Amino acid sequence: MAETLTIARPYAEAAFALALEANAVEAWSGDLERLNALLEVPEIRALIVDPRLGDEEKVQALLEAMTAIAPVGEAFANFVRLLVANDRLSFIGDIVRLFEQKRLEHEQRLAAVVTSAFPLEEQQTAEVARVCSNSALGGPCKSRCGSIPN
Repeated sequence: MAETLTIARPYAEAAFALALEANAVEAWSGDLERLNALLEVPEIRALIVDPRLGDEEKVQALLEAMTAIAPVGEAFANFVRLLVANDRLSFIGDIVRLFEQKRLEHEQRLAAVVTSAFPLEEQQTAEVARVCSNSALGGPCKSRCGSIPN
C-alpha cells in the first residue's frame, strides 16, 4: 500500500497542479474519475494489457472511450499519455484518491463517510454535516451516509 502511494503521489500532485493552473480542478476530477471507471471495464482492461498494442494505440482507445462520454482537454490527454508511457495506469485508483484529497485540502473541505447498521434519519444526516462543518478546518463538509445492507 505504501509503495503504491509513493508511486501514485507525484502523478496526483502533477495532475492537481495542472488542474489548478488551468482553473479546471472540477473538470480534472471528473476526467480522473471517468478514466478510473473505464479501467474497471474488462474489455478496456484487456486492451490496456495487450502486448500487441503500442502505447499510442492504447492512449487513443482510452481517449476515444472518454470523449464518447464527455470532451477531454489536451492537458488531460497528455497526462493519460504519460500514465501509459510510464506504465502507471494500474495506479489510477490511488491517483484519484490523492487528487481528491488535495482538492478537499485546497477547498478547505472535509469528506465524511458514515456507515450505520441502520438507515440514518434526515435529522441524523444533517447532524453529521453540521458537526463536520464545525470541525477544525471550519469549511464545508462533503458527507455520504449509508447503511450496511442486510
